[in-house]
Amino acid sequence: MGARPSGARRRRWGLCALMYDGTIKSDGTLARPRLLEPLLSLDPGGVGLVYGPRGSGRTTVIRQWLDKSGLHAVWVDSTTQVSRSTRDSIAPDVIVVDYDDVAVDVAVESRRAWPRARLVVMTGIGWPAGLRVAGVRPDAVVAGRTLRFTRAEVQEWAAQHGVELSDREATGILDATAGYPAFIDTVIQVLAERGRYDPSALAEGCDRAASDMSAAASAGGAHWSMWETLLLTGHAGELATSALDVMSGRDSYSPYSVRAMQDAELLIVGARPDTVGFPPAIRAAMRRRFSADLTSDRQMELVRAAMGAMRDRGLLADAIAVADGDRFRTALFELLGEEWLRLDDVPAGMIRDLFAQVRDEEVSAELWIVRARALIDTAQRDRATPVAPRDRQLAQRFLDRAESRLDKTADSASPQLSVSSESRADESRTMIAVLRAVEDRSAGRHEEAEARLRHCLANPPASDPANALLHIHAGLSVAAADRPEEALAMFAEAVAAATVGGAPRLAALAADCEELIQWTVDDPGLWWRHIGATRNVLPERGSAISRTLQFVRALHSLDVDALRQLLSESSLVIDDPVAVALIEMEARVIAHQALQRPKVALQEIDLAEIALRGHPLSVAEQYLIILARAELLLDEGDPHGALALLDAAPPREDPINDALSRARVLLGLGRFEDVIAQLPATLEPVAGERGRFAVLAHLILALAHAGLGDQETSDRCIEVAIVTGARNRIVWPYVRVGSEGLRYVLDRAAGLTLDAASIAHLAHLETVWETLYALDAPVDLSDRELVVLERLANGESVRRVAVELHVSPNTVKTQLRTLYRKLGVSNRADAIRTARLRGLLVGKPQEESDLPTV
Repeated sequence: MGARPSGARRRRWGLCALMYDGTIKSDGTLARPRLLEPLLSLDPGGVGLVYGPRGSGRTTVIRQWLDKSGLHAVWVDSTTQVSRSTRDSIAPDVIVVDYDDVAVDVAVESRRAWPRARLVVMTGIGWPAGLRVAGVRPDAVVAGRTLRFTRAEVQEWAAQHGVELSDREATGILDATAGYPAFIDTVIQVLAERGRYDPSALAEGCDRAASDMSAAASAGGAHWSMWETLLLTGHAGELATSALDVMSGRDSYSPYSVRAMQDAELLIVGARPDTVGFPPAIRAAMRRRFSADLTSDRQMELVRAAMGAMRDRGLLADAIAVADGDRFRTALFELLGEEWLRLDDVPAGMIRDLFAQVRDEEVSAELWIVRARALIDTAQRDRATPVAPRDRQLAQRFLDRAESRLDKTADSASPQLSVSSESRADESRTMIAVLRAVEDRSAGRHEEAEARLRHCLANPPASDPANALLHIHAGLSVAAADRPEEALAMFAEAVAAATVGGAPRLAALAADCEELIQWTVDDPGLWWRHIGATRNVLPERGSAISRTLQFVRALHSLDVDALRQLLSESSLVIDDPVAVALIEMEARVIAHQALQRPKVALQEIDLAEIALRGHPLSVAEQYLIILARAELLLDEGDPHGALALLDAAPPREDPINDALSRARVLLGLGRFEDVIAQLPATLEPVAGERGRFAVLAHLILALAHAGLGDQETSDRCIEVAIVTGARNRIVWPYVRVGSEGLRYVLDRAAGLTLDAASIAHLAHLETVWETLYALDAPVDLSDRELVVLERLANGESVRRVAVELHVSPNTVKTQLRTLYRKLGVSNRADAIRTARLRGLLVGKPQEESDLPTV
């Protein structure tokens, strides 16, 4: 790769000897013209930045640029003193400043001494703040990831060493090293020695590069504390970026170096969200150097310090990752024993792996509980779903062992047992009861589960995280028992306890549960408060609650693209809590209804019922399936079957959803008087909340009154629905009345006197209708109808079109009526807009300002 003269040699030669003759070639390096272009554009007096960590090839880029341009350079380091005689005796074309070694005043002094020279700053910390303050800005930049090798460059570099690499082999080297020049260079050297491609050359080459870096750090060429940070990072594998910040904060230089490595993508994104780590081959090499460069005592010192700092920041998963290895087991189990109530933030798979090689006698009662949580607890991070029967049995065995340990400890305890020990035992027994309740709920023993949790709530644990977890599971159980208001209160308590207890992920989980259960009640203010809330944690990918929330949120805004994507990439998963899975099923069914796919939705319900055969359901859970199937039977043209299904359903304390579904079915049967007689009375208790139930009810009533010819009352109901929807940003109930029903509502609303917010809401509903119905429904226009449409789009009148087509104006009007019917519109402007959106007309769609307004 080539290198500039060492700092020691430069200091011996003195400043004049540092003149670099651009005619001397940089033998032994790979020419990479793409990196030289920014520097070649520098004019005299210009400023360049070459930014990257050590080993990124930044020095080589500068030397190759000097070779190609024939410029003469002065290399400046911290010992350089620019005297008057020196300034007058030489006139360099380029000043190269290694800012990692140079104080800002030296760089500024050099700039002032030779203002016509090109100043090139080589640094691993980004553009130095001191130069920015001095008013110096870069005109050309070679930075970070651009320094990495490409596949073609790897192949060319290997070919220069006599080794031919296939695309696959070169890609493998890139993936293993992230294309980092220092490691690519040594890997190619090893391949050259062997004369052919050999996968084992990756390990040897990366070991050589890591050894070179270690030697440079030992010799003072890099900060040793920074090197220890890199070794610890390699040892840990993957860490959250915030954990890496904690580790690199041990000195003032390491954070800049870590940032430079991230910018250069030497640290790549890990398998878990928001984590980074070295590429595989470099990681393995750094792990080997960790043992070679550091004594056992120093390794333990670094690991314990990192674990403590991460634990203080709540980064327990990262603290566990740092303690990888048998020699750190004692420190690891001390951490687990102290933080056992907070391990919900550690991925379930990591917990399982921790205990894979541990002897049972090493595990305390609390850690048996931790193991059980990793298997069956909804609140455990990244818990795999669905839970296999074997895992459920295993979790119960773990809980049995935990209880046995607690009983033995209580029998052998002295009368002077500490208060803290008693409190810890109480918390342990509470957690066992909570997990037993989880299993009861999963097995359909809803009353037993609630009884366990009620007993725990009467004597809540002192730990706020444990209290939060208790309230989360109590909320899920009462939600399954069809008491949503009580469940919402439980989740609110959980949010408060988790927030006070410093458990942000549990707080977010409880808030998500609260938002989901809100789906079953009618308080739009609470719903939208949750939609706008910002959380300090990343959403958990693939969890039942996060997946269901995605559907519910997409439905409330009727984000058609999001709904299509969600339906295409995931299928319904039935697992505890079953109530959450059934809310997802309801959301999926409504999404299919909105997209006019009732047959697909019925298939989803069939599959859900098959999956639910092993999950006894509460009355509320059974009801979700009944209502969903009844709605789909109606959409499929079987209103009598839908009504029979509703009539056979057991009675409920909360009849609102049943009343709305029944009203839709009666509407489909043409029984308009029954709708008007039954629906208002059922909705009267919630009329003041004016949420989505009120919107849907008034839409149904509007259609019923229209069916009886009472247009005035119908319009009043439409106005209430539009105004209510606008005030609370409610959209999705409009699609529950079908495409024809929504089209009728929109056409009638266009003639009403509405406020500005309602007019904007109506315009949004028009867009929704076009997206869902006008754009999806198949349209078969005849050639003559297309000609008529194109003439009208060009602004021609009916009479003019008739003359040009040699037909009567009445013929053109007849064709227009047919065309409007096919497009699902009622006037010329809507026909032109819809046709353009569907691509039936040549030319771009109209701008928003050109579209007709309500």
